[in-house]
Amino acid sequence: MLLPPGSDTVRTLPLRGARPGGSVALPAVVSGYGVFSTGGARARLGWRDGDVVVDLSALGDVYQQPSLNALMALGRAAWDEALAAARAHDGPRVPLDEVTLHLPLDVADYVDS
Repeated sequence: MLLPPGSDTVRTLPLRGARPGGSVALPAVVSGYGVFSTGGARARLGWRDGDVVVDLSALGDVYQQPSLNALMALGRAAWDEALAAARAHDGPRVPLDEVTLHLPLDVADYVDS
């Protein structure tokens, strides 16, 4: 899912460590980011800008990953830098309807009871 930057559509997900019936808040860095692929190529991070996805893979290793986990693991200071870099990046743009969207997070050990 690629949410528009600043979207309030999804702010929490049920994740391991949450109390029963609860959820864990996602950092604001997630909003706008997503994981996509085109034409059978590998999945990578992108930034939604209106009706296009900006390919961020040229910004470095963390953006070439098939999930947001590595970016989220860097911590808040890195998220601020990442947001600035994503907003300023003028990489390849692909229409949203031409990409395949992927689950943006690797959720480990999830059990639905």
